[in-house]
Amino acid sequence: MASKSHGMLFDAESVRGILGGYKTRTFRAITATNSTCGSMSHTQLKLYMAAHGDWDKAWVDRSGVEYIHLPCHVHEYPSCPVCYDHGWTDTTHRVFPRIEPGHSIWGRETFVLESTRGYLDDVAEPTDRPFERVESYLLIPHYRATGPDPHIVPEDLEDFMDDRTRWSPGIHLPRKFSRISLDVTSVVAQRARELTLEEIIAEGAPDQGFDTRDYSAMLHNWWRQRIDGVNKKHKPWENNTWGWGYGFKPAKEGRDA
Repeated sequence: MASKSHGMLFDAESVRGILGGYKTRTFRAITATNSTCGSMSHTQLKLYMAAHGDWDKAWVDRSGVEYIHLPCHVHEYPSCPVCYDHGWTDTTHRVFPRIEPGHSIWGRETFVLESTRGYLDDVAEPTDRPFERVESYLLIPHYRATGPDPHIVPEDLEDFMDDRTRWSPGIHLPRKFSRISLDVTSVVAQRARELTLEEIIAEGAPDQGFDTRDYSAMLHNWWRQRIDGVNKKHKPWENNTWGWGYGFKPAKEGRDA
């Protein structure tokens, strides 16, 4: 039986790290979108996380599939009237990662599609990326993270001198054009400042050894700048945000990942 597969957005730095083989994990702030909690709907979990969950008193359970206990900020049922009205009778709730070990991830990244329809000359089918043949023409994706600007513009562009590529956000990348396919090997619950040096390096940091204290400080500074740049609205370093740390490896060839 095929494993569950999930689309995940990656920025340019992450894409280059994954393709280069030096990024083998990714830290994502825990949200209602990437988590589950019993019978709670996405909307209910989002409400609970934002208005009721006491993140500073959350703790990790590692007895099986790793998850966190997220207590209500009131702690004593039924002191919280909103929890009571929703029927949330537990003083703490078990929040699980939606993506688990054994699942797979396909990458979304900034792209643009080239259509060869109307070309006077035949275009060879690419061998370094997925593509689609539609009747007599090809649809070929180009990726902003690694490729040169292909100068692909809309056909109805009024300014014919403006050849800047109109890139599309990765959220719109169809799965069939994704070039990143990963098998999830581990999922841990951790706070942003808890990563070990090995985990920070696996996030894509430059690996130059662990022989000096200065290098440790450099890695932690790199990690702070990295997560603050990618997850600005969560302020992960300042808030010591809880997140899921996903370990992964390239998916086996031929697998539907």
